[in-house]
Amino acid sequence: VTDILRADRALRESQERARQIIDAAGHAFISIDEDDIITDWNPAAERLLGWSADEAVGRKLSETVIPQGDRARHSAGLARFLATGDTRRVGRRSVVEALHRDGHRITVELEIQAFRTQDGWIFNAFLQDISERSRAERRLVTENAVGRTLLEAGSLAEARPRLLEDFATGLGWDYAAW
Repeated sequence: VTDILRADRALRESQERARQIIDAAGHAFISIDEDDIITDWNPAAERLLGWSADEAVGRKLSETVIPQGDRARHSAGLARFLATGDTRRVGRRSVVEALHRDGHRITVELEIQAFRTQDGWIFNAFLQDISERSRAERRLVTENAVGRTLLEAGSLAEARPRLLEDFATGLGWDYAAW
């Protein structure tokens, strides 16, 4: 009986340490089950995505933080993994868009790990906001394109249409609308 009590206490302490690590993590942590239901959500996820853990846990991830245009691809990827074990996203870092509760998009770096339990698959994800880094990279690419256009053009009149295209492309504007 003493050994069982010791093992039970050690398990509880281990679970508490894991919880403290997840809660103290600087990156957002989200866990979902194989039905796309959020099962865990740390304080960094609350700050990043605007949903409290109480509000997020129990909701479908795809209806909470996945932008509308990406939901079908998310669902297809989850179904493909469950059917075939395809690991295109699992175990790899990728850059995706996440949806804040207020509707604005956040560029995040995402890493997903999958774990099989006796109840099914669990998917754990760490997310880091890279929106500012992404904007800075876009600005740098735009500045380089504008500089290249100015250096290659023979006159301002020649450069003007290419400059507009450089700015529109770099800033994500619809150039055809001009």
